[in-house]
Amino acid sequence: MTILITGATGLIGTALSKRLLDQGHTIHFLTTRKEKILNTPTHKGYYWNPTIQEIDLLAFTDVSCIVNLV
Repeated sequence: MTILITGATGLIGTALSKRLLDQGHTIHFLTTRKEKILNTPTHKGYYWNPTIQEIDLLAFTDVSCIVNLV
């Protein structure tokens, strides 16, 4: 299952991401910091800027579930 997590780079989001990855899920996450963007087969980061309402819509590709930790 592919899961989109907002707040994935925070304390809870990091722990949740690790657990879900260990269970075989794919993680997509949104970040406002381009240097935190990852691109591995199972853990992909996407840039968003809420100030100007910019988001990479590819973050939602094949997503079955969204977890909002922001």
